[in-house]
Amino acid sequence: MALPVQQPNSGERSSSSWYEKVFKNKRRHHSSAPPSPPPPPPPPQEQQRRTATTRTGPEPVHQKPASTRPPHQQAASTAPDTSTSSSTADDDDARGPLSFPEPNFSPALKVVDYDDSVTLVSQATGRRWRVVDSSRGCQFGEVLRAVELSGEAAPAVPPAYFAIKELKVDKLIEMQGRTHEDPLKEVAALQYLPKHPNVLACTEALLDENSIYIVTPFYSGGEVFNALSASGRFEEGQARLLFRQVLDGLLHLKRHGVCHRDVSLENLLFAEEGVVKLVDFGLALRIPQSEDGSARIIPPQGPCGKPYYMAPEVVASSTSSGFDGFAVDVWACGILVFAMLTGVAPFELALPSHDMRFHTVAVRERLTELLSAWNMPLSPEATDLIQSCLLLAPERRPSLEELVNHDWVKG
Repeated sequence: MALPVQQPNSGERSSSSWYEKVFKNKRRHHSSAPPSPPPPPPPPQEQQRRTATTRTGPEPVHQKPASTRPPHQQAASTAPDTSTSSSTADDDDARGPLSFPEPNFSPALKVVDYDDSVTLVSQATGRRWRVVDSSRGCQFGEVLRAVELSGEAAPAVPPAYFAIKELKVDKLIEMQGRTHEDPLKEVAALQYLPKHPNVLACTEALLDENSIYIVTPFYSGGEVFNALSASGRFEEGQARLLFRQVLDGLLHLKRHGVCHRDVSLENLLFAEEGVVKLVDFGLALRIPQSEDGSARIIPPQGPCGKPYYMAPEVVASSTSSGFDGFAVDVWACGILVFAMLTGVAPFELALPSHDMRFHTVAVRERLTELLSAWNMPLSPEATDLIQSCLLLAPERRPSLEELVNHDWVKG
């Protein structure tokens, strides 16, 4: 269920201007009546009862947790005050994330043939994709599998398959500002980032009066999540090969000042054999840099993402401390490695008062006790890597660069 989120910080231009520009004609005809508010969330006491950990066993990862989003009241209380523009160039903590350059869309022509097959044509490049089937649904539409049509007959060449995320304009306008995920930001982030072998590439972004279409390569290997669910857990050598690629992708993002904020097993896809792609950039942020090249600490950005992977500072979204997007990605890396090696999640929610297992690992720093209690022995190197990532204080976690040089990763 999508719920309202906090207002953007003064340092980040809201994507509302993108919506106005991209959908200006559609907005004129869209109903001016505000959308019906979402149902109210459970009372805080009920939420606490739901998240409080009473079981002592591990959390299986064979069921996907839904992304969590804050109630309107919580978002309002954690949002920094943007009513006045009081930040200055020297006031780092008052400056929010940078905006991505505006996304670029090419006009699309959607052709329905006599046999009801659908062909999508880019009027800018002339490339054509014929829809084969629907791969899955998504929040704003659906993901289609399509084959690119070539003007020349080449029977010996296998067809090139692509994934086309078709997002309905009416749905995007209706949900604008009510969810953390922003499809236009995802397009902007993909277009902003240079190509990398472990990061999803945007082939083309198209737009007609009804939908936007994000065209990317189609990866038939599926999610790493599904592979882990099928096998139960990965051996350390297999997990190491996958994690190295995740780190390579995240370091590529960091070099360009981008944190992902939604690293998870579900957002890793297998391309060809053994190659992993980092996907889903709807929560990505551009982090401003200090004069020495290091990332700035920015105001808290509100709780978002998948519950099992959310860092404690994201869950709490405290206004008393800053936000380091790269430390959040490192926390998720610790959860990722733990899940790959054990097949379970270490805890339900990263709040000491709600989950004693979190307190054991992140506060007391006794991951070995948890593994021993669950009879899940890991190598000392793997245990050390996971423990170093899952520390309560963000500043004590290793950097992505340090993770690359960790003994377990290099082994």
